[in-house]
Amino acid sequence: MNQTQTRTIRLDTTNPNITLVSPTNNTYTNNPNVNFTINGTDNLGIKNLSLNVRNSSGFVNTTDFTNTNGNILTDLRSFVLNLIDGVYTWWANIFDWAGNSFTSLQNNTLTVDTINGTIQFVTPTEANNSYLNRNNTLINITASDTNLANITIYLINSTFLILGSSSIP
Repeated sequence: MNQTQTRTIRLDTTNPNITLVSPTNNTYTNNPNVNFTINGTDNLGIKNLSLNVRNSSGFVNTTDFTNTNGNILTDLRSFVLNLIDGVYTWWANIFDWAGNSFTSLQNNTLTVDTINGTIQFVTPTEANNSYLNRNNTLINITASDTNLANITIYLINSTFLILGSSSIP
């Protein structure tokens, strides 16, 4: 008796693609719980997505997600990681069922800073609640912060109306 078997072979030479969605590059956050979102696509099916997060001391975390269904063509995936203060670089990898792979074209940078800056009013700044009979005041401050972006001083009257402000970049 003759038998005929039919076999289907899918030839896949197309690399999958992965995009870093969030956080955007050069993000500063004071929240240590960071939601990383990546978006993977493939023409025939995604097998695995990997999120890689590294700080200055080396790898901090590699999180993998493996699809058990070979028919997933698009996968938007989020991973929440608890990070300590520091600067992080993150990127992603994707693999399809044929063994094709792709690494994200960019490495995004993220800074976690949960420590508040400090500010001190120093001489010759007037004492709090001072009454002055002149049309100017001198304010001198010392500020400290790991990631200091700017200093803004507001001059507010007794009815909480802002009389003026000044920012130092």
